[in-house]
Amino acid sequence: MSRPALRIFIVTDLAILFTYHRDDDATRDHHARLVSLNPGVPIVPLVDGGDAFIPGTFDVAGEPWRWGADRNPWANCDTIWYRWFLSSARVDAARYVVVEWDVLTYVPLRDFLGPVWDADLAAPMLVTPEMTPWVWWEQIPSLGPMAAHAAGALPLALSMYSRRALEVISRTRLDCFSELRVGTEARAAGLNCAEIPGARRTVVCNEAEIDWAADTGVYHPVKRCRPIDRDAGFH
Repeated sequence: MSRPALRIFIVTDLAILFTYHRDDDATRDHHARLVSLNPGVPIVPLVDGGDAFIPGTFDVAGEPWRWGADRNPWANCDTIWYRWFLSSARVDAARYVVVEWDVLTYVPLRDFLGPVWDADLAAPMLVTPEMTPWVWWEQIPSLGPMAAHAAGALPLALSMYSRRALEVISRTRLDCFSELRVGTEARAAGLNCAEIPGARRTVVCNEAEIDWAADTGVYHPVKRCRPIDRDAGFH
């Protein structure tokens, strides 16, 4: 006799995963902004063996690891939310937004992500080998049978996942750079992926590349405190 299917109860339409690793003014400021700008939204602070100073922080260091011998936290930043999602501590939501500690926000995430709200995966930039040169394509041979689906989602510092997307991607065993792992698993699964409008200009890999004149309200990477009012200027 077959068992009845397990029912999953969605308790919220959105949960924010705030990943951090140190106690400094920028981390505290960026977390406080998220709390203020997103009232009623569960915000889950996550660390991987770091300085867990924010109340309610979940440390994934004790959760199972299965992504190769190299546990470099920078190259494997995505595994933080996978280990949390697969744990008993997870919050059941329709979608999850990952926000790393050096993401500066001036607007509610619902507003920023509104145009891609129904996507399974949303990131500032989506790339494939056919369209964009990228240093991490050098790891394509390590993808094995998944090489035909090679893709990148970057930067992951501000990225959104449907529940379905995390159910698929969190079970990956690909041993490669985080942004290549996420993009490849999403492409192979046929997930609905979308670029966040305008984010290419303000959510980037290096602070020198941020277009501060672009009024998106979300900026990365910002490793020091900025004015409370964005109209007050940034420099």
